[in-house]
Amino acid sequence: MKETVEALSRSRAFVHIQTYESLMRPWHVARRSVRPELTMIGHTGFLTFAHRVRDLPDFHEPVPEAERGAAEES
Repeated sequence: MKETVEALSRSRAFVHIQTYESLMRPWHVARRSVRPELTMIGHTGFLTFAHRVRDLPDFHEPVPEAERGAAEES
């Protein structure tokens, strides 16, 4: 999860990067008894969300010289 978040940040193509932990815990529900299970073998997972920024050049490919000149003039 850490490597994923760092890669998203380094790419500069994503913003609002947030990670959430999700915990799964079984519950005992029987008649009037509603409680978490006494023995917990919990499972956790991580969900990472990010918003992709539009209209960014691909940072892995160099910008052609003709395009660089046009961008500098404007």
